[in-house]
Amino acid sequence: YTLPGRNTMMLGRRSSIPNLCLFLTFLCVHTVQAFHIFPANHLDNKVTQLKAAKGAPTFQRLLTKMAEKSTDGPDISEVQSSDAPAPVGPYSQAVRVGDVLYCSGQVALDPSTGEMVGDGDVEAETRQALKNLRAVLTAAGTTPSKVVRTTVFLADLADFAKVNVIYAEFFDGPVSPARACVQVAALPKAARVEIDCIVAL
Repeated sequence: YTLPGRNTMMLGRRSSIPNLCLFLTFLCVHTVQAFHIFPANHLDNKVTQLKAAKGAPTFQRLLTKMAEKSTDGPDISEVQSSDAPAPVGPYSQAVRVGDVLYCSGQVALDPSTGEMVGDGDVEAETRQALKNLRAVLTAAGTTPSKVVRTTVFLADLADFAKVNVIYAEFFDGPVSPARACVQVAALPKAARVEIDCIVAL
């Protein structure tokens, strides 16, 4: 300070308080971000609010809010199709989480009757299961070409070759989905095949 007067000194100190507060906040923000304690956008928003307010009480409240971890998450919604079998338990045909779609496994159920089709023929069952899966994808506004991951469950791994031919016709895009294929002890409705998938929307 250039003037020795007491009033001038007090004025200078008062004017420096908001700047000091902002500097300390800036330091805290970057320290917290460095340790990944809170999302960066959460903290940046708080600093913006602080700069706009520039008041000691507001500053204290915002510091308190900065200590609260953000609870915002991705949008989660259910996808339903009347052209696919209705769920027979506490699950959804598919669930959308942000830009990812998780489809439940489909077996060869006829959505209009609720009965299995194919009479044990694994090829007929595979076609119906994939038809059901396509209906769910269509309801979500997407196509098989967007599928990035599948799981194929077989009652008998000896059926793999037959299933694989029909599967390849369904997933005929330029990039085949990642896949796991396993034999299981049993499937719902005595099905011989069940297929689920994950889709990038």
